[in-house]
Amino acid sequence: LIGVQAQSYISHGANGGSGGATTDRAVLLKGVLSGSGNIVILNASSTLPQIVSNTFNTNYTGTWIVQCGYLRGSVSNSLGTNANVLVNPSYTGYLADMPLATSPAAGPAIFEANYDFNSGGTLTLINGGQFKLHQNCAFTTATIEGTALASGLHFYSELNSNWPANFPAGGSGSITIQPYGQLI
Repeated sequence: LIGVQAQSYISHGANGGSGGATTDRAVLLKGVLSGSGNIVILNASSTLPQIVSNTFNTNYTGTWIVQCGYLRGSVSNSLGTNANVLVNPSYTGYLADMPLATSPAAGPAIFEANYDFNSGGTLTLINGGQFKLHQNCAFTTATIEGTALASGLHFYSELNSNWPANFPAGGSGSITIQPYGQLI
């Protein structure tokens, strides 16, 4: 059991965690996550995903924050059922805990769900944060570069057309904005 009670960090930077992003390190989180603390990914690779792979993470309600790196939920419920997702390469909230830390300000910051992710939480993509969308995902709200998505179904083609920097080419699937608990 991994209790996330306060903001926690996954950082692969050289020189003790703040020497720039690495390209050859990744984490596989197989434990059961619980708690409401945020998990921040910084100084990580954009080619090797940080993988979360436990189907029993339904009690994790914090926010996944991707500042520099690539987060992938690999199995149902691995990212939590009420968790928020913030993908923002300009996120600096880590400086409150680590004032001398550095991380590339331009990311890249990438999020991917390898399952139909139905979350009671929110999705926020800002400052070029990317969502590798190829599943059908649902959130209670979503904001893309400051624009709130309307309630209902939004196919990949619409999202990529409106925000190509946030939804890279080659995707599929959809995002649905709806109250939590409805089937997607």
